[in-house]
Amino acid sequence: MLVALFAIVSGSGKAVSYCVGQTEQQLQEAYTLAQAQQYPASAQAYRSAAENARRHSRFLCLFVRRNLLDKINETLATLEFYALPDNPADLAVETARAFSQLEQLEESFIAVF
Repeated sequence: MLVALFAIVSGSGKAVSYCVGQTEQQLQEAYTLAQAQQYPASAQAYRSAAENARRHSRFLCLFVRRNLLDKINETLATLEFYALPDNPADLAVETARAFSQLEQLEESFIAVF
């Protein structure tokens, strides 16, 4: 019984890490596009990351606090609007905030176990 519980927790942790890691990768790609001044592509990449994170939220809500999911989804939903030539500092700050929130999301799962 204990082995089965460990397997479930381990599998859940890997799934949470995968979802968070995938979102982090998408954010990095979107930010890299913005730094290369490819703003329309960057905005689309941020939009895609937000949509994927929303889809992952249906699964992640089983393992992490809902308010953390709401925060990250709200932040991700706004990032595409910062991907403009006149907002590089704001985009950097908001992207860093998203990374921080993703880290908190993963840590909240680990803290439970």
